[in-house]
Amino acid sequence: MTTIVICRHGHAEIGQRNSSDGDRALTLRGREEIRHAAAFLNDQDWCPTHVWSSPFVRAIQSAELLIAGLQYPGATTIVRALTPSGSVSDVLQALAEVPAESRILLVGHQPLAGTLVGRLLAKPMANLPTAATVGLRLSRAEPGGGQALWAHP
Repeated sequence: MTTIVICRHGHAEIGQRNSSDGDRALTLRGREEIRHAAAFLNDQDWCPTHVWSSPFVRAIQSAELLIAGLQYPGATTIVRALTPSGSVSDVLQALAEVPAESRILLVGHQPLAGTLVGRLLAKPMANLPTAATVGLRLSRAEPGGGQALWAHP
């Protein structure tokens, strides 16, 4: 059975005037939050077979820190559907196409991350703080197809 971890990026810089939201980087606090998230995942003895990230800078930086902390040897796949305004349906479709027994780390943003958690658990949208991780076991990549394993913090 596939397991996924949905992680919201760490705390990011305040957006500057005339700059893109996608260019916002992690702060020192955000980097530390993500290091704690990686340590938590290590405590769960969980390591991904795939890492997917939003193309936004803060998500890519978060994915890189998680990869380092988990000693994941692979590369990150950029998934445009993981942006804040991304499509839960597109993410579910991508999840449906992965091999059984995959362990996928998805690094993204609110509101998409919380909406995805809610949809998979057939519950209201979850409000995920920065660097939150939610582990789910998927029986199927569709609404109500997930079972909660853990949430941190």
